[in-house]
Amino acid sequence: MRSLPVGHLRRGGATAAVVALAPLAGCGLGAGTPATGVTLTVTVGHGNEVLLDRPHPATGGEDTVLRLLQRNTTVKTKYGGQFVTSIAGSGAAADGDWFFWVDGVAADRGAAAWRLRDGDRVWWDRGASEAAPGETPAVVGSFPAPLVGGFDGRAGTVDLRCAEPNQAACRLVRQRLVAVHVRSATPAEVARPPGAPGAPVRVVVG
Repeated sequence: MRSLPVGHLRRGGATAAVVALAPLAGCGLGAGTPATGVTLTVTVGHGNEVLLDRPHPATGGEDTVLRLLQRNTTVKTKYGGQFVTSIAGSGAAADGDWFFWVDGVAADRGAAAWRLRDGDRVWWDRGASEAAPGETPAVVGSFPAPLVGGFDGRAGTVDLRCAEPNQAACRLVRQRLVAVHVRSATPAEVARPPGAPGAPVRVVVG
């Protein structure tokens, strides 16, 4: 069982992704080759209670994130499939809504519109309503994703910024990034505006 600590990542100085309220119709995108190396985790309370933890979930051709979920557990929706209300028998309502992250980043579209890719790490969580997980744009439980392999089919690079470049904390972070084969952003990538295509993930060490 993997631990899923909550943290923050920012891409190019802006939040890595916008919150998506999980949901839309539960279908795949058509015939095709199933994604490989995918993992699926479902928790309650920001990872405190694990409902489902599958390192090798069942997948099908051209699956979406929602279809992956439906293949591996029971799922209920409302409003014509617009919102996920229950996963693995655990409901929402006053207990909080369901949100999901792919490779540690909150999605910017519904789960039925998110195409599943090789190596994607999908995490659904239902948090308390007073501290909804959707308020967290990114989490560290999928590290080294999205720093390695990129995000949503885009190649990833990192722009490391340190308040004190010569301090031990900065050296340690740099060593850990190198150890997991994170690629440093080029000057041209660093110069791109936050959120622009090809903008790197910015890692800031205070």
